[in-house]
Amino acid sequence: MLKNDWSNAALMSIFVASKYIKFKFIVSTLSQKLVIGVLMKKLRDITSTIWGYKPFSIIEA
Repeated sequence: MLKNDWSNAALMSIFVASKYIKFKFIVSTLSQKLVIGVLMKKLRDITSTIWGYKPFSIIEA
């Protein structure tokens, strides 16, 4: 009886852990995309202030 409870508890903890890891993975990928997007925007702003124009104005001209 006790051994069975232990195995059930182990299975439950593994299940919960896998759910949690999946959730953490989704959150981390979303936050990475967000951070990369923000960094790209900052980089564009910095380059545009250095060069004195927006990077897209080259393509438009």
